[in-house]
Amino acid sequence: DHYTTFYEGEQLIREPMTFHLQCPGECNGGVPAEFSCFTVSGPAGQDCYGIIRLTDEILELSMLGVSTETVVYRKKR
Repeated sequence: DHYTTFYEGEQLIREPMTFHLQCPGECNGGVPAEFSCFTVSGPAGQDCYGIIRLTDEILELSMLGVSTETVVYRKKR
């Protein structure tokens, strides 16, 4: 229920987060999407992160409405 950002082991910020099985239109140019996403509410407003890929080892996200680039997180072994 929260999105926490760390940098070099230090917590920077903790913001309320909501998971959406189908991404709402407010995240996708007014049109509900067929993919899952989560929204993070913070001082700058609401950010939407599309879940591009989720496996046991990888989480790939796209910041919807901001960039077409994706960010890939790999589980540390």
